[in-house]
Amino acid sequence: MVQRGPLADETERAGRKASAEDLAVALRRVLRAENAHFARIWERAPKAQRVLLEALAAEPGSHAMSVGYRRAHNLPAASTVQRALEALVDDELVTRFGEGYRIAEPFLAEWIVTGDF
Repeated sequence: MVQRGPLADETERAGRKASAEDLAVALRRVLRAENAHFARIWERAPKAQRVLLEALAAEPGSHAMSVGYRRAHNLPAASTVQRALEALVDDELVTRFGEGYRIAEPFLAEWIVTGDF
């Protein structure tokens, strides 16, 4: 079952489809509402996990252990990335995606990309 949010109700009452601006406003509302939750996750994460989360937010689905990915995102040594990845998977913050990994909660990824931490 898909839940309808306030944006769907608002645009339906207005008799129109949601615009790109409507979606941007709705996204900002969600990020603002979840800010305290995401900030707690961020603050509790060790530095290696934070830099890995930033990399995965910027480039999800890639193989985080590859030399190219680690170089592109200024990640630490492979063993450090592996430990950070295992901890993030155990905490259900990161999940497998294709051949790589991604942040499990898309709004957390967006929050990281916007740099609101």
